[in-house]
Amino acid sequence: MYPESPTTVQETDSVLMLPPREQPYSRPRSSYVLYNPSIWSMSLAASSDGVELQKKLVFIVQKLQSTWAVADQGTALRNATQGLLRLKDLLYASFEAEPLEDGIDHPAEDIIGDAIRSTNGARVLDWLSRTCLDPEHPTFSASILRCLGRQVHLGTESWRTELVREALEVDDAEIRDAALQAAEFWGGLSMRDILKTRVQTEPLQWLRNYMQDVIEDLR
Repeated sequence: MYPESPTTVQETDSVLMLPPREQPYSRPRSSYVLYNPSIWSMSLAASSDGVELQKKLVFIVQKLQSTWAVADQGTALRNATQGLLRLKDLLYASFEAEPLEDGIDHPAEDIIGDAIRSTNGARVLDWLSRTCLDPEHPTFSASILRCLGRQVHLGTESWRTELVREALEVDDAEIRDAALQAAEFWGGLSMRDILKTRVQTEPLQWLRNYMQDVIEDLR
């Protein structure tokens, strides 16, 4: 519940003063002050300087709202960044504790799935897609990409297709192999079209053979 509406607004030489409230809030209720008709009708309309006073009040409220918005965004950004760092540590630890093998479930799959289903799912997906394309840490990147490839209905079809396309262009065979595994699991005609284009330029024979097999399976 809101506190009782103040009945007067006083203007001093430097600031606009409102009567104190009995129960202060951790965040002032600016929308309450701004839109409460009793304040405007009892205080501002009766004053010859009501228009100027109203302008000052609106300006103060807008400044407060802007400050709160920036503070909220900063807190959310810090929390999201800390969450991604923790996700990275968890994934590193899971891959070190248990090797990622074909056809065998891995704890990292659940870690990634839970992170994607979090409130910061879009940010997590963006971080994961960028991490998959890092040739400076190919084993970690390829492991994440393989785990992503085991996720059902991950992102959109265009997102999955673009991720595979970019991964197939990375100058590391381990990451390209992981991209092929993901393409094979996700399937789709758009995925097949990308592989048909890429197979012509893949430099490694064994990856070309694997890619051709996946193309045949996706018919």
